[in-house]
Amino acid sequence: MTTPNSINWEDLIGIAGEATGAVILPPQKYHVVVDKAEAAKTQNGKDQIKVQFRVASGPNQGKGPVYNQFVVSPDSPNAMSFFFQHLLVFGITAEYLKTNRPTTAQIAQMMIGKQCMITIAHGTWQGKTKMEVKKIEPMAGGAVVGGVPSGPPSTPVSVSVPAPVAESNGVPPAPPVVPPAPEPPATATAPPEAPF
Repeated sequence: MTTPNSINWEDLIGIAGEATGAVILPPQKYHVVVDKAEAAKTQNGKDQIKVQFRVASGPNQGKGPVYNQFVVSPDSPNAMSFFFQHLLVFGITAEYLKTNRPTTAQIAQMMIGKQCMITIAHGTWQGKTKMEVKKIEPMAGGAVVGGVPSGPPSTPVSVSVPAPVAESNGVPPAPPVVPPAPEPPATATAPPEAPF
């Protein structure tokens, strides 16, 4: 029989939070990997890519998920600038998009397994503390780390950018990496949408 003081309630609450996705990481910069990404629609019908990050190294390794959305907003040049700058972090260049014309679902698949740095801040939503991704940056040196595209768009197209030779498993190489543009200043974000 355990005594009342032998139970570490703080650890148990943390474990329960992990099961419900309620882990709140301290506000700071994290090395993360994309665990899940999928195409979806916002409440007002815009295309978006919903992403789940997991901490990839450091004392919080394995913790998450941290949610973020990349929204296609044709009505906002600034929002589209952010969108394309963020895709660059994952090695998805404007040239690749123009040449291959992938769907948002195909872009989402290309993001899975990629690593980057994110800066987390805290906000409040419906009376609860929520994590907000305030900044997304490439890994040190601007290198793209992680998975390769799961396949070309369903309609075959020719790629005009020289690419490395495909691996022996038949998976095509990742799109060429272009150094990201300077990070724009932080802007207010919309409240997080419901997880997957």
